[in-house]
Amino acid sequence: MKSRFPYPSFKVFRHVPLAVQMLLFTLGLGMGIWILLAEWQERELRGLFRDELRRELEHRAAEDRHRFDEQVQWIHHAAKIVASQKQFLDYVEQGRFGTGGAVAEGEGYFKDGVWHYQNAPEWMPSASVMRAFFYARHAVLLDAEGRVREVYHHIPHRNDFDLPAALRAPSVLLRKLSHNQAYMTSFDGHPYVIAAHLIEAPDGRPLATLMLEAPLDDEFLFAAAGYGKHGSIMALVEPDSGKVIASSAPDRIPSGVKVQGLVKRFLMMGKSFFDYGASDLNLQFASFIATDEGERLSSTILKKNHQQRLLLVALMVGAFALLTTWLAARIRVLSREVVVLGRDRLGTLPESAEQGDEIWVLERQFHALGSAVVDYRERLQIEVRERIELSRLALLGEQHEAELSRLQRLTESLGVGIVVTRVKGPAPFNPLMERYIAECGGMRHFLLAADEREVERVLKCDGGGERVFTITRYSVDEDEALLVREVTEERQLKEERRLFTSFPARNPNPVLRIGVHDGVIRYANDASREILEGCSCKVGKRMPASWLEQIDAGMTHEQLLPLEVKAAGRFYTFEPAVIEGADFLYLYGRDVTSNKLAERELRMAAAVAEHVLDAILVTDSEGTITQVNPAFTEVTGYSADEVVGHNARLLKSNHHDGNFYRDMWQSLLLESQWRGEVWNRHKAGDLLPCMVSIRAIRDEGDKILNFVAILSDISEHKAREERLSQMAYRDPLTGLPNRTLLVDRLGQALVRAERDGNEVALMFIDLDEFKQVNDTMGHDVGDVLLREVAARLRDLVRGSDSVGRLGGDEFVVVLPDFKHEKGLAEVAEKICSRLSAPYLLDGQTARVSASIGIALYPRDGVNAEELMNLADGAMYRAKRGGKNRFVFYQRQASVTRLHQSAS
Repeated sequence: MKSRFPYPSFKVFRHVPLAVQMLLFTLGLGMGIWILLAEWQERELRGLFRDELRRELEHRAAEDRHRFDEQVQWIHHAAKIVASQKQFLDYVEQGRFGTGGAVAEGEGYFKDGVWHYQNAPEWMPSASVMRAFFYARHAVLLDAEGRVREVYHHIPHRNDFDLPAALRAPSVLLRKLSHNQAYMTSFDGHPYVIAAHLIEAPDGRPLATLMLEAPLDDEFLFAAAGYGKHGSIMALVEPDSGKVIASSAPDRIPSGVKVQGLVKRFLMMGKSFFDYGASDLNLQFASFIATDEGERLSSTILKKNHQQRLLLVALMVGAFALLTTWLAARIRVLSREVVVLGRDRLGTLPESAEQGDEIWVLERQFHALGSAVVDYRERLQIEVRERIELSRLALLGEQHEAELSRLQRLTESLGVGIVVTRVKGPAPFNPLMERYIAECGGMRHFLLAADEREVERVLKCDGGGERVFTITRYSVDEDEALLVREVTEERQLKEERRLFTSFPARNPNPVLRIGVHDGVIRYANDASREILEGCSCKVGKRMPASWLEQIDAGMTHEQLLPLEVKAAGRFYTFEPAVIEGADFLYLYGRDVTSNKLAERELRMAAAVAEHVLDAILVTDSEGTITQVNPAFTEVTGYSADEVVGHNARLLKSNHHDGNFYRDMWQSLLLESQWRGEVWNRHKAGDLLPCMVSIRAIRDEGDKILNFVAILSDISEHKAREERLSQMAYRDPLTGLPNRTLLVDRLGQALVRAERDGNEVALMFIDLDEFKQVNDTMGHDVGDVLLREVAARLRDLVRGSDSVGRLGGDEFVVVLPDFKHEKGLAEVAEKICSRLSAPYLLDGQTARVSASIGIALYPRDGVNAEELMNLADGAMYRAKRGGKNRFVFYQRQASVTRLHQSAS
């Protein structure tokens, strides 16, 4: 077979790899491209050189202008930096400028009202900051009116420190200056750059202005050009005359030379006018480069073009080599796949072992593969005819299976299970029947006897429930099948309808069925006969008009309201029930006579509670207040809104201990009632004694529903009792306990001491020289003295001690729980000292002292009367011993005189 792939394969190259062939071809192609590029670039070199050189010169000119602009703006930044320093702001805010500061000999002078400084004045910043305005020639400080007050000559150009005339009165110039950028102008024929910064007070009032100036001279341009390290020269040129005003290299381009005379030695890279918004200079900025520097740039550009050409050829050769290498690799892969395809699928083509030109080898493989494909096609045609026949038979089987599946789905959707009879026995036909068999215990429950055509069976299935099935036998030709249908829900619905039908008749409450449109009573159970007779109505007649009006009113409000009826002396409530789609409704009645009577009683009880004078409080079973009457507010001070919803504990006064409330709740839970005296707390904070009666309300199951409490205010009764107690047990003059109450307290202290094993001390006090006060100053003054003595005694003893007055000038102090005589002696000493202090009575000074007798329980006596007598005897021994002292009973030998009257 001839080759179908024409490939100009020469015999000499058949055994040379494709990659080597393509590499040789690429080298030849690269040499040709190199020659063509060299020829083409030779013609275009001049144009490219001019363009490249122009771009390079424009770039350098733009950089020079940018450096010059930065140098100008530095003057403006320097003004900001100096004006923001603290020492400068303090100097200006304190108003010290114009005074000369601290000027040393030879460092400055005063001329025409202006101070001139050669060295930095005190308002100048540190040296590190001064470097920021190194090229500023002068720093001028002006006051708020624009008058020059001080000048600092930072880089004096002349020894006389003179300023340009325009800077001596810069008020006009200041109006042109901007605080956001530098300003360039001309003074005395020379260009200058000016920067100003305004200093304001906190309230916005101007205080002073700082102005910096620098001449645009050779030094300025030299610094802007980076001290000559960039290779280009900056110059300022007059546009009219073309003369150079200043340059960054005055030794090469001096001032005064014309630009036309520089053409042979220099190239002008760029020329531009100043474009500052506040500048009025009529100058041009120019940038020059020496001719030899231009030649260097030319050689650089040529070298760059040569490198670009070489790189382009190298990239093309490399890319072509990579492409051919990749193509050869892909051809070798394709060749191996052709060999594998022929050997594995066709079985006729062995793997070629030849090496050389990959395309030539692939051509031979495809030639052999074509012959094998022809043979394979003939075998494939025979195999295809056989497979078509098999496919036809399979399609017929699938169609039969699909029809059977559709029949199964149809019977499944109808809810019918099918059992078919086969040679091997009955078998389920559809999945539904398979579930019935699995859930109900097997196939045997669904089979029929020979004489049965249709039966109904109740089967126990999974879950313990019963399910009802109907089983029917069908015969078609010689085939037989059983149809199984579940009727459990149908039987349940039938039973529910039967029960629902019998429900009204069995209901013990009255039930009526009423026509919706005509209001005729269609049905009434036995429980409603008495009601109908009481209303002179019966089945088959219209309802009473009052009943129909209530039903119509409920339907008007789009809701069925309960129907209230009174018949035969009793009250009934009927609840309407509408059945959707029916022309009648049911009325289900309920006897509410007892509820009506209870409501009447409740209204009567509420009316009584509203008018009763005692406070009534109702809580739930948890003690939360649900209702109070108006008298509750009068008694407690709390309104209903303040207490309803809160616990009754808000009235608690902490007057009673826990045992009191524990006994109260125990009585309520066991006996359902409690009565007693309770100290509550009024809303104002005062204690409120009440007589309280509480009753628990229980339901039929003996569960507590509510608590009802009645509170009677007994404050006045308690006040009367307190007044009677004061009269019976208190000394009317001093308010101290009298003999009766004192003896009672002493007896209680003795009982506690006997129980706890403690001691009790009794001090009997008699005032010395009291009769003399009565005789000389009068009995009224004597009463005042006794009240003062009582007050001092109360201040001297503890809260657990008792002080009482027996009568006249005799007092008694009961001190329980004392175990050491030393402590008693200290107390007695304090009493003697305090009572002997002077008394100021109605503008007069009186002095008395105290004689004290002390008896101890149980050492000296065991009862109250005995201790009183022993302490009284010890007091008399103290008086006989010199007064103003205390004596312990049976301690006459160790009588101690601790205090003595100052008189």
